[in-house]
Amino acid sequence: MKLRVKTYYFFIFILVFFLGCTSRSRVPLPRSPSGVQYIQFGSWILIKDIRKGALRIEGAGRVEKVSRGWLIKPEKECLRVFTKDGSKRLCLKSVPPVYPHLKVLRVDSYALDLQVLSLFPRLALFVWEKGKDPDFENPRRISPGVHSLRGLSLGKTYLLSAAVTFGPDIYGPLSQPLEVKMEDTEPPLPPSGGGYFLKGNTLVLVWDPSPSRDVVGYVVEREGKLFKVKKNMFQERDGLKGVVLYNIKALDGAGHESSPLLIKVVFPEEGENEGKPGEK
Repeated sequence: MKLRVKTYYFFIFILVFFLGCTSRSRVPLPRSPSGVQYIQFGSWILIKDIRKGALRIEGAGRVEKVSRGWLIKPEKECLRVFTKDGSKRLCLKSVPPVYPHLKVLRVDSYALDLQVLSLFPRLALFVWEKGKDPDFENPRRISPGVHSLRGLSLGKTYLLSAAVTFGPDIYGPLSQPLEVKMEDTEPPLPPSGGGYFLKGNTLVLVWDPSPSRDVVGYVVEREGKLFKVKKNMFQERDGLKGVVLYNIKALDGAGHESSPLLIKVVFPEEGENEGKPGEK
């Protein structure tokens, strides 16, 4: 009899436990507003674009719409964001009110040279075209020093701003945007040296490259004819006679040409020895 009673209570316990687990698993858990993502810039909070739906913010002092979300300056230290999934309280973390200083050193068709001054080693640089919004989610990770920014288009105007990095998605205040127009008004420096030699019936011209960093090639001019080459060497079949003058100019990415380097070529008369090096 006692064994039956114990067995009965055991099955009752198992049944109650099972029903309890099942009922708890059927209770919907509250959904956290995981769609709210934010980046802090000093006393501003950037709330990234979230899933489609209503968005309400309490405690905002100033709001600026940008392409990837909203820049918000809280009235106090915190604000609350309401979405269809719930609400989330966002508070500013304490960061020093410091920002890097930017100075443009040089602009040409090769790159923009930027000097960055800061006592903090980890920095974020934002570069965007004027008239567009910056991409706050993908900064260039830099450190203090001189940086060459490549890939900027000539003729366009860009804005540059930087901030100190204090942690993942936590930055100090952004520096005042620096406006730079990508213009290259200076021609490259000319090539130097120069000479030639005849190899069979082929003339080969060689010269020392231009020291300018934005050179993309050279223009060779002979008797009104123009030839473009990428390297500091030029070849053509020997069909010329007497004395021929060649002008060599460096060409930069903006299309500017340097002053010419003159190479005088004296072609040998028939029967003279070939292969004799020429001089400038």
